Amino acid sequence: MDELRIERRTVLTVPHYLSLLTLIPNTELFAVIPTDLVEAFRVQSDIGVYPLPFSSPRVEIKQIWHERLHHDAANKWLREVVREALKNDD
Repeated sequence: MDELRIERRTVLTVPHYLSLLTLIPNTELFAVIPTDLVEAFRVQSDIGVYPLPFSSPRVEIKQIWHERLHHDAANKWLREVVREALKNDD
């Protein structure tokens, strides 16, 4: 952003992306979200989608669970389902 002389002015932070669905429409605000969420947002709300004029860093997602659930079969299954759903093959 510095190279393009784009000044970032953060006016709001949210705890999760879903909050943006009620905040962004009908305002002059915009948000930068992961590409794989764009289509879900577009279906839920009438928002414009524009590519960034620069490359952005990759987002790392980590799963965290309590130690007592580490060997729990249901929890292991759920962690694997989430891992496969978020797997990025590139």
